[in-house]
Amino acid sequence: MNIKEYIESGIIEQFVMGETTEEQTREVMAYAKQYPEIQFEIESAENALINLAGLNAHTPMESTREKLFDKIFGAEENSTTIESKTEIPAAPIISIQAPMSKQMAFNKKYLVAASIALLASAALNILLYNKLKSSEDELIALNTQKQEFAGIMASQKESYSQLSEQMNKINSEDVIQVKLSGLKLIPDAKAIVYYNTQNKEVYMHINALPAAPEDKQYQLWAIVDGKPVDAGVFDADAMNTAMLKMKNSNTPTTFAVTIEKKGGSESPTMEQMVLVGNLPS
Repeated sequence: MNIKEYIESGIIEQFVMGETTEEQTREVMAYAKQYPEIQFEIESAENALINLAGLNAHTPMESTREKLFDKIFGAEENSTTIESKTEIPAAPIISIQAPMSKQMAFNKKYLVAASIALLASAALNILLYNKLKSSEDELIALNTQKQEFAGIMASQKESYSQLSEQMNKINSEDVIQVKLSGLKLIPDAKAIVYYNTQNKEVYMHINALPAAPEDKQYQLWAIVDGKPVDAGVFDADAMNTAMLKMKNSNTPTTFAVTIEKKGGSESPTMEQMVLVGNLPS
């Protein structure tokens, strides 16, 4: 026997209220003798009923009390008998609130269950919403990463295309490779200039060159007919670039690099020359 289920069935309350059938009454009394838990529940229900009755008790009016004695002792003896007898204390009339019916108890249990179900449903909805929101955020992040990756790939493809084009140009039979070596100011400096004798294009690749002062830039010069001609300015961070497209030059004999003011100078500062290289004669 499941004692807990039997107690929670509500039959104990029905027994205490006198609402059980004869068969149910005998059953409850038998179980009470057999199971202390059931006897305890019966006593608890009785005590609760007594306490409830005490809370709702009130003293009857005097007229009600007289009518009660009339019925007990008779109308003729009432006047003498009541006065001669020891005064009887007024007995409180107990008004007991009607117990909750089975239907009301069922409705209450149903409302509690429905409330729990509603709360569970709300919690589930919140959980599902959070998961959906998290999935949407992940999808947005994934799409963003995809777009970024596509952008990187496009940039890499363009860089590769440019590099391939530049390599084709410097590998041409018309291109002369000129190695520039560091001078006393920066002895470890190295660079290569690629000069196309046909279209006069000049490309430069920096192998080793420290950063110039903040207000300065490097400037490439082409020595043409013994005179320096501006071939363009650049920064040391151009080492990250495969090739630098410089200004075209017409039949130079030498290439040199100096440190000049930002934007370049009209003529080279000879004491600031850091690289030099001659074309083959």
